[in-house]
Amino acid sequence: METGHGDVMTAPLSEFSWKLLVRVPGFVTEGDLTAAQDELKRKGKSAGAGKVGLETVDEGQCVQMLHVGPYDKEQPALDAMMRFAEEAGLEVHGPHHEIYLSDPRRTKPERIKTILRHPVRPKEG
Repeated sequence: METGHGDVMTAPLSEFSWKLLVRVPGFVTEGDLTAAQDELKRKGKSAGAGKVGLETVDEGQCVQMLHVGPYDKEQPALDAMMRFAEEAGLEVHGPHHEIYLSDPRRTKPERIKTILRHPVRPKEG
């Protein structure tokens, strides 16, 4: 997720720009995706299928942390990550990512596990 707002946790939803990513095996090709989309069309279930694409994400160096707890309590972990990056002479570049390890429908909020990640690079100057 990326916003023009400094604090991800308090940014208005209207400022969010996000995409859902699902990891797929490396052997999945554009041809496989096209075949799956064609099959969905044939079955009359193609709503949204045309928006799906394959994308490679190469973030490079990142600062990340495992957060355990509800999503609305992530800000202290995000702040700690920013302090760590600053102290290490790094600056954030690119969007904030979250990797959800728990199913919130089956996990108590205090036990939800989320990897928080920021791509970083050495500070200029």
